[in-house]
Amino acid sequence: MEGNEQVMSGEIREEVEWCNIRWFDGADTGKRVLLIGDSITLGYGNVVCEKLKEKQIHTAWLCTSKSIDNPSLRKEIEYAMSEYPVELIHFNNGLHGWHLNETTYADALEKMLVWIKETYPMCKLVFATTTQNVRSEYEHEQIQKRNEKALTLAEKLEICVDPLAKLDDTTSQFLTDGVHYQDGGYQILGSAAAECISAVSAARSDRSCNIKIGFHFDSHAVRHRYIF
Repeated sequence: MEGNEQVMSGEIREEVEWCNIRWFDGADTGKRVLLIGDSITLGYGNVVCEKLKEKQIHTAWLCTSKSIDNPSLRKEIEYAMSEYPVELIHFNNGLHGWHLNETTYADALEKMLVWIKETYPMCKLVFATTTQNVRSEYEHEQIQKRNEKALTLAEKLEICVDPLAKLDDTTSQFLTDGVHYQDGGYQILGSAAAECISAVSAARSDRSCNIKIGFHFDSHAVRHRYIF
């Protein structure tokens, strides 16, 4: 079994599980979006909040260590969605759950995405591809395979994709431990995610966001495309 994972009550969990929820700030008016992810989302969450605040879009987040197949993840999502109606969910889950291979990951991801769409049918859904992990060759290869599976699922389920993994070449210089970033990396990811959310939020449907936008961060030009 990869990583520090253990079986508890029939579920495979990490040795230390955690969850961080930020509620909406001043969300009585305007649109609301929820970021669902892990420590990477937690790292760029404040950037997204500040960028979207200018557009009267309020941002909350659910950042968690729960893997895509962990039943507790649904409970956390239900809790995070319980206070306010949310217009859009920006979702990622790919850096945890190393007991899953690319096939079992894809199966669990499909079940989760279908559940979100069926449970919150009025909410737009964006899947963000998983960013890099270069501290482990196995996990690095698995992330690439997971992203390939996720793109196939997104097309099948008609879900818009925010291809954050496409920014890996630009954000690599900011890596600290092979997975997490210095502020410069989170600025790039958060700005890209905010642009994607803004575009999808303004679009008439999830699949009408085939947009190309140029970003400039520290003299590095990044081309970012929202798939579908």
